[in-house]
Amino acid sequence: IGGLPPLPWLISMSRGDDGEGRKIFIGGLPFGADEAQIRADFGKYGEIEDVYLPRERETDKLRGFGFVTFKDARDAQDASDQMSGERNRP
Repeated sequence: IGGLPPLPWLISMSRGDDGEGRKIFIGGLPFGADEAQIRADFGKYGEIEDVYLPRERETDKLRGFGFVTFKDARDAQDASDQMSGERNRP
């Protein structure tokens, strides 16, 4: 998956309530984002267990937000601390 340019989004993130602190919310995703890009950008902080990108039922378009669940809560915290409010640029 490596080698993909980072997405040019302004990230709004918060720690999700998965009971273990491993899930982060990502807002402001462009509608062209995909799971491979999310994994490439967030995988540098640790092993990702799951990426969830909700879609509209009628159109199947992304809804502009998603969730990334890391295997380790420390990795989720690192990603949130480092990328919260930052703009990724190619």
